[in-house]
Order: sequence, then structure tokens, then C-alpha cells
Amino acid sequence: MVRIRFYMTSKKIKEIVLISIFVGLGFSTWYFLYRLFYRNLNDLKILAFFAAFSIAFGIFFSIVSFFVGSKKLIFLSFALISFSPAFIFGFNLFLLAGLGVFFILIFFGFRSLKTEKDVYSLKLRPRWILSRGLSQFFLGFSLVISLIFYFSPAGEFKMEIPKPLFDKIFGYLQPLISAQLPALDPKMTIDEFLVTQYILLPRVQTGAYSASNNNFLSFFRNPAFAEVSKITQHSDEAYLKKLISQNQKTLQAGKNGLSNTLGIEITGTETVKEVLFYLVNKQLVLITKPYEEYISIGFVLAIFLTLLTVNLPYKWLTGFFAWILFKIFVVSGLAKTQKEMVEKENITL
Repeated sequence: MVRIRFYMTSKKIKEIVLISIFVGLGFSTWYFLYRLFYRNLNDLKILAFFAAFSIAFGIFFSIVSFFVGSKKLIFLSFALISFSPAFIFGFNLFLLAGLGVFFILIFFGFRSLKTEKDVYSLKLRPRWILSRGLSQFFLGFSLVISLIFYFSPAGEFKMEIPKPLFDKIFGYLQPLISAQLPALDPKMTIDEFLVTQYILLPRVQTGAYSASNNNFLSFFRNPAFAEVSKITQHSDEAYLKKLISQNQKTLQAGKNGLSNTLGIEITGTETVKEVLFYLVNKQLVLITKPYEEYISIGFVLAIFLTLLTVNLPYKWLTGFFAWILFKIFVVSGLAKTQKEMVEKENITL
């Protein structure tokens, strides 16, 4: 029987060192996951750190499972790794249940690796053995990531069209939009819109102006508005400044009305295209609000299933680097191959 063991002044010290590194990598992985979901969701640097520590976490799971024989140390390290996120991300019954499943899965992964090691005890196959248990490890890890995402600020679902995508769609639909809203000029600023509206308003309606979505768009359906807006945008700058200064209260009331409608502060320098972007996204939020919870759960499930698709690459990559680290241990003399004589009972005729 072939065994690969640690040789040092104390085997226990070496096991404790490995366990400490493993637990440290686990805490670091949770830390960068916290940074990613709670503070820096769009930070690629944090994402890269999290990915690197996730791989290192898996590598040392394999190394610890292979070398450490003390079940007490294994149990303690798995418990620390599994339940520490409850203190980092906050107590939650569902998250706690998920962490319990993670603990069970990595323990089964550990048992799977140990069993495989015993099966090939006559001739060890380290590269194969070190990959055993990683499927259970990554399954539990993916579950915890998905649950943490769901309860984090990053998991708060908002149906919004990104600005670059909106600009592309707007470009494609501009001929259709122009047919419905002939007076719409995407480059017109809100200040210019309000001045044009002020000039034209007595001719198109009476009473106070109400900055609702429909009223805002209704101006662009009026061909007369297009003609007046051209004059407004191309008239003498001094004349416009004088007009604005003389009617500050009226124009400010228009800005306030739009601000209340859109839920954002309107300064007047925004273009009509930017305002339409806010209006479209606001309508999307209102339409999807009753279904937010269901959409969020579906989104988290999609993340979980997506993570499972990288199970095989993760298992291969992590197992390979674990094998490299294993070889370093053997070459450096930190671990040695030892042959043991075992008694075997056999019955023959």
C-alpha cells in the first residue's frame, strides 16, 4: 500500500498550517464576495480577486482533504468556512439553511476524496483523486453565492434599459418616432423646451401647465411646436436670456413639474432624449413592479444554473492546480511517498 504523508518535526503542526491557510482563503473569498455584491458590483478588479480566491479556495479544499487526517480539524475548519457568511452578510433563515447545505456538501466531498484515495491505495493517482469532491464543493459554493446575491443590494431587481442600449434602439426607431412626434428634437434641452412651451402655450391651451408624461409628449405632436422650437433654438442668445430671466418663476415651475414626474432633479440642461430615457425606464419599473419578487427569484435561479455550467471547467482547473501544488510538496520534501505493508486475509480452496 502506498501512502503519501507529511514529514516534519510535527505532522500536527503541518496540518494546522494547511487548515489555517484553507480557512484564511475561505474568509478572503467571502470578503471579496461581500465587496462585490454590497459595494463594488461593477468593479472588475474586485471580480477578478473574487475569482482568484474562489479557485485558491477550491485548491486548498482538495489539498486539505487529501493530507489532513484529523477529523476534528476538518470538521472545525468546514464549520468555520460554512457558517461564517452568516456573520458577514447578516442572519437570515434561508441563508442559514443554504450554509447548512454547503457544509453537508463539502463534507460529502471530503468523504468522496478520502474514499477514492483508499480505493487507489495500492497505486495512488493524485491528479484524479484531488479532483474528487470538487463537484460537491462547487455545487454548495454556487448555492451560497446565489443566496447571498438574492439578499444583497445587487439582487434588488430593477427593470431598466442601459443607456447605450437605449441609444441604439432610439436610433433604429427614430423614423417611426418622428412620424408620431414630428416636433420632437432629441438634442433640444429642457430649458429650450420650456421657453418654446411658454411662447406657444397661450395658443395651444389655457390654464396652468401640468407636467405629466402625456402633456410632455403632446407638445411634440403639434407641428406648430416644431416651428416655434426652431425659432427658439436659433434666435439671438441675448433675447433668450432676457426671456428666461423675465419668466424665471414660470420656467422653474415647469422644471419642478418635470422633476416630480420623473422622480429626478431637472436642471434644464438635460436633452429631450435623456428625459425620454428616464420616462421609458420609469414606465418599465411601474409595469414590472407587481412581478418583482417572481422576476428576482427567476433571476437568482438563472445565476445558480449559470454557475453550474462552469462546474466542469472549475473542477478541471482547480484539480489541475491542486495537483501542481501537490507535486511541489513532494519535490520539496514536504510530503513523501511511503510504502506500507498490510495484512490481507484470503480464502482459497
